[in-house]
Amino acid sequence: MKLYLIIALMTACLWGYAQYEFAPIGAQWHYNKQHSYNPPEAGYIKITSIKDSIINNKDVRVLEIIYAPDDSTLIVEGYEYIHQSGDTIWYWKDKQFHVLYNFAMQKGDSILLYSEMENYCGENPYGWNIVDSTFTRAFNDIELKAQYLKPINDSHWEFSNYVFEIIGALDYFFPQNAFCGIYDIIGFGPLRCYSDPVHGVLLTTMPDTKCDEIHIYTDPIVNVKSFKQNRSFTVFPNPVVQELSIVGLGIDINLHEYEFKISNQHGQVLKTFQTATPSINVSSLTNGIYFLTILKNEKIIVHEKFIKL
Repeated sequence: MKLYLIIALMTACLWGYAQYEFAPIGAQWHYNKQHSYNPPEAGYIKITSIKDSIINNKDVRVLEIIYAPDDSTLIVEGYEYIHQSGDTIWYWKDKQFHVLYNFAMQKGDSILLYSEMENYCGENPYGWNIVDSTFTRAFNDIELKAQYLKPINDSHWEFSNYVFEIIGALDYFFPQNAFCGIYDIIGFGPLRCYSDPVHGVLLTTMPDTKCDEIHIYTDPIVNVKSFKQNRSFTVFPNPVVQELSIVGLGIDINLHEYEFKISNQHGQVLKTFQTATPSINVSSLTNGIYFLTILKNEKIIVHEKFIKL
């Protein structure tokens, strides 16, 4: 292990980033890939850093993308190529390098994201995101910088979640299209696990789910087969560290007509409350899996699972 650490640090210096190397060979990310909503079934996407290569005279890491829709199927979706320069991570798309992450950004800084993924909001492949806040968080006694990004200027592409150095985005490794309807909800994320040969398992956001598990979500409060979710509402960021926002509950809605409940994964209601704003502070919750239920006239209109980090 000591020899590997020395090699990793030497490689990091060659990449121009002396503190942390991004995507060391052997690093793996596991993300949910939801492919139905009723019931909500999810396989996983596994991204693995497999080797070094060169593109346009730049050193790149080759990432293999594998999709597992069920227990017996592994589909190689393709390969991606990333380059590290200092605090900035670039990725090769459409025959050029685009900025993916910049871990040195501070509050108010912006980043122009690019994606080739299918976009139900429009055809523009570019979108501006702004850093709403920054903080640090310790994982395995390693202090990591983190950013919370928000799309701006009607961006169709976003990292509407937390971005950590070493780990990357918690919603999905690459930019996703902004919320435009149910087609966007049945998609990628959140991150389940990140591990690499240097740090081991650095982050697990779903402690009751194995990284490579195929599963149907259980629902401790309502029967998902009989409950028709109101898809005009959604919650973000997910996973969440401090503030959970409900998209769809705008200022023009009388929030006092709604009752809010937070329950744990065992169905125990931890808190029942009303709120004057469509934002809920969950910083007092311990890390784990929870459910947010919103009722109106004793009828459930929203029931969302979220992960507290």
